[in-house]
Amino acid sequence: METIVIRPTAELLNQFMVNQTVELYEDRILRALSEVWAYEPRDNERCKANDAVKKLVDGWFDLKLGEKYQQISPELFELQRQITIDLSRYATKYNHSQMRGNLTFQIPAFCVSENKRWSHTHKVMERNPQDHRDYEYEIEISSERRPMPPEIRGQAIAARAHAYQVYTEALSTHPLSEIIYHTPDIFSRPDTARLLTLWQPKPSDLKIDVKVRQIDKDPILVLDWGKPYLVTTWEEPDELPFDDILAKALGEGQVTIDDVV
Repeated sequence: METIVIRPTAELLNQFMVNQTVELYEDRILRALSEVWAYEPRDNERCKANDAVKKLVDGWFDLKLGEKYQQISPELFELQRQITIDLSRYATKYNHSQMRGNLTFQIPAFCVSENKRWSHTHKVMERNPQDHRDYEYEIEISSERRPMPPEIRGQAIAARAHAYQVYTEALSTHPLSEIIYHTPDIFSRPDTARLLTLWQPKPSDLKIDVKVRQIDKDPILVLDWGKPYLVTTWEEPDELPFDDILAKALGEGQVTIDDVV
């Protein structure tokens, strides 16, 4: 049984909403922008002046977008939750008797996607005490977003349109228009804006696929100083023969992936 620890979405969202601690005024931002943009900085001041322009431009866009939408802290996207899966459920499917016991690890608290499907891959490696071989487990967890109601789709279209309106207003506002013309990368264009859906699926909504592969090691110690020099090699219990590979590598020929395989 897959288990995950979930907190109510509304509770998390309220915790990570951004409230402006300093009231922003458009006329003050534009006046400061005009002064900083017209200023001719010395060489040692150029980076500071560019940073000031960038901060003021961001402030103007924050102000305009904030008139309609409240900003969310990026930390919301970094939240993690815990999931536990029973590896033995997948042992028969992959004909691998070593898969057993529970595996607990962290995944993002929210599924985040521009489309209907979200996926996350977790890899873990362990050595089997019986055959002394390393095995890598690749666990893909995916979830599909439920259909978006028509009224929400309408709000998504309106949000994208609003982004274009704000950018168009910037192109007709002095000195923003001049700044964007000379430094077009100072703020991203609206066609790069993404509409993301965040959701927390129930355990039953998660699709889990576990793959396992054996990792064979051929340790080689190399001194890399201008050119690579072979120092030594040593054996592992799961070693594969590589005498022929070394013979080619120490000669004039080059070893390719096809040679190794």
